[in-house]
Amino acid sequence: MCIVIYKPKAKKISRSTLKRCFKNNPNGAGFMYAQDNQIRIFKGYFGFRKFWWSFRLVDQEVGHKTGIIIHFRIATSGLIDVNNCHPFEVNNQVAFAHNGIINIESTEIKSDTVIFRDEILSKLPVDFMKNSAILELIGGYAKNSKLIFLNTSGDVIIMGEKEGVWDDGIWYSNNSYKKTVNIFRYPMYASEWMNENYGSTKIRPYIHDEDICQMCGEFMLQSWEKREGICCQCLYKMGATHKDIAEFEDSAAEELNFEVEY
Repeated sequence: MCIVIYKPKAKKISRSTLKRCFKNNPNGAGFMYAQDNQIRIFKGYFGFRKFWWSFRLVDQEVGHKTGIIIHFRIATSGLIDVNNCHPFEVNNQVAFAHNGIINIESTEIKSDTVIFRDEILSKLPVDFMKNSAILELIGGYAKNSKLIFLNTSGDVIIMGEKEGVWDDGIWYSNNSYKKTVNIFRYPMYASEWMNENYGSTKIRPYIHDEDICQMCGEFMLQSWEKREGICCQCLYKMGATHKDIAEFEDSAAEELNFEVEY
């Protein structure tokens, strides 16, 4: 769910890569950068063309002298609207973007990231990016997530950096920026379970890469995980029990019908 990109200054990212990220994470895009001791945030793009024109103009103007942080969202909680689009301002000195699921109660309106900002980050000292102890606590609270913080000086902190990918000098929080093959598979047992037990299906009815979880973007090892398109860890986060996981494993022995679209 979602992808965060950190493009350091003077690095180039192609239109095709950004379009792929948008297609794979289609519920709102945005980006931010620091300039003149301010953080400038542009977000609420629900069509790639508008996003691309805005990003390209900014990149041409400032991309050679400052880094840009980009976010593409898949909604796992909260409305699909500009208020839940990343990046988010924390205070007048710090902003951030997030990839992952934070163990905090969300609502039908606000995403887990927005509530994390409102209830946790906004209550920290304004310059918390300079406090290693606070950063350690944030990392523990939002474990299994990737977060990028940016301050008005242009300093960048990536939490969960090792779980992401550095590719040609640009950091991606997961692999959904790569070229993909859509594999349609039926039945989707995990999808059916989420409809029945979680209230809605957050995974899409296709798999961009059979080795990558559609929820968190991480690699999967089990054959049934690859078939379902969602990893065991994400299912547990959604409330699955050991019995549910065992049923998914048992169903992996059944014959599957699928077609491949290139």
